Amino acid sequence: MKELLLSMKSELVITVIIFILLLVKLGSGMKNATLLSLVQALLLLSIPLTLWGNTEGRFFDGMFLSGGMAGLQKAILGTAVYLITLLFSDWLKKTEHLTEFLVLMLSSLLGMFGNLLYGCAGWAGSKWLILVGRALVGLGAANGTLSMSYITRV
Repeated sequence: MKELLLSMKSELVITVIIFILLLVKLGSGMKNATLLSLVQALLLLSIPLTLWGNTEGRFFDGMFLSGGMAGLQKAILGTAVYLITLLFSDWLKKTEHLTEFLVLMLSSLLGMFGNLLYGCAGWAGSKWLILVGRALVGLGAANGTLSMSYITRV
């Protein structure tokens, strides 16, 4: 079980950040500058976690593959999301829908991780890997409703 959790650490970190944002949204809320700084710090922490300690492994009867190249690709995607939060920080501090924007962005990142698994399915020759990849893509694509409501409010 420990190996599985360590192999899925990038997906778990992004999921934890999304849940933190949802709890902040349900709660009393935070100032945008504080929330943005928290998310930026968590994203910055997720990049080295994704890069280091990657071991080759197959889990769920070959449904989930982990390894060095997948970790590098996930770190590149995580770095891109971090750079987006840095480049647009002035605008993000002013918007009243910061939480929705960040959840939308991070769930899209989770969908990209699923697409990486889905893309590796042919290389690995695993039908189960297709299933897990599609499940992660589905979790990431569930933001369609959120994006439509975000666009109508902005």
